[in-house]
Amino acid sequence: MRVGLASATVVALATLAMAGCELPPLPAPGTPEAQAVPVPPPRPRPEPLVAAPQPDTRPAVVPPPPPVRVGTSLPTIKPGDSVRRLTVSAAKRTYLLHVPTGYEAGTPRPLLIVLHGRGGSAAGARGWGFSTRADQKGWLVVYPEALPPTRSWSTQLGTGKANADDVAYLEAMLGDLALTVSLDPQRVYAVGYSTGGSFAAHLAGTLKAPSIAAVAIVGSNIATQTRGSTPVSVKLPDRAIPALFIHGRADRAAPFRGGPSILLDGANTLGASEGMALWARAAGCSENPVPTRLGAIEQLHHEGCAGGTRVELETHAGGHEWPRNLALDPRRGTPTVDHVMDFLEHGQTGSSARAGSAP
Repeated sequence: MRVGLASATVVALATLAMAGCELPPLPAPGTPEAQAVPVPPPRPRPEPLVAAPQPDTRPAVVPPPPPVRVGTSLPTIKPGDSVRRLTVSAAKRTYLLHVPTGYEAGTPRPLLIVLHGRGGSAAGARGWGFSTRADQKGWLVVYPEALPPTRSWSTQLGTGKANADDVAYLEAMLGDLALTVSLDPQRVYAVGYSTGGSFAAHLAGTLKAPSIAAVAIVGSNIATQTRGSTPVSVKLPDRAIPALFIHGRADRAAPFRGGPSILLDGANTLGASEGMALWARAAGCSENPVPTRLGAIEQLHHEGCAGGTRVELETHAGGHEWPRNLALDPRRGTPTVDHVMDFLEHGQTGSSARAGSAP
């Protein structure tokens, strides 16, 4: 029995040695069986070292944003004339729109605003010939219409009470056009005759988006003055805007030299050259205008205007009328429509048809 126990002990110790465990000392000979050395459990094997996870410092991959669609599609509109209708401050308003031949939606076009005189109409202004020339140049043209009974435009001039907010009407018209045709907001021009010329000048100082790029003022006064008081003008622009004044020296309705005007309810007006001087001052021009003769046309122009802006007054021998032609060339007359549109298009370059001689 003792031999069997010793053999078992030897086998157990051999097993521990093979397991890599530390062997306890053997019992001394003669030790009772009850004091046999217990067999310790095997040591756990250490787990292999694993590196701690490191933070990912790579930049995050952000997916590109979806494409942004700018603007809305415009309706299909054919070249030619159409009547557009608006409601402004509860008043029913209309205007004529001329779309030039070759027009395609998506290609921005210059826009010309043509304003009739007191008692006139959009259809009458269309008869001046701007639509025909616009077809050749690819311009859009609009003919607004003032409200009865006077069919005159509301500005800061005159003694009568304004019967409509015509600036709001023009702003609504431009908003309607932006949803109808492709217009270039950097090339919006205005031309007007009689009180329409006064209103064209007024729009140059009031419209902001889009603003007027250049203006032509025909047979119009832009300022009034009572004796001993400061002149009251249309809203002058706060930046240099090219302006072409055309006036008949025999004009008594819009007095060429100033005085009471039947168009402005008898208000005392400043003359054509004085009105141009106010505009030139706002454009940062030199104080004294330079006289020039172009055929039978007498011209005054200011120099040194900001950005090469042109401010000019051209006078003819006629009265209160829309001149069909201007005798800028002794050999042939120049259509007023052509002359006006050329000025509007190039009014910021500082160049002009000044190839005349000083009187």
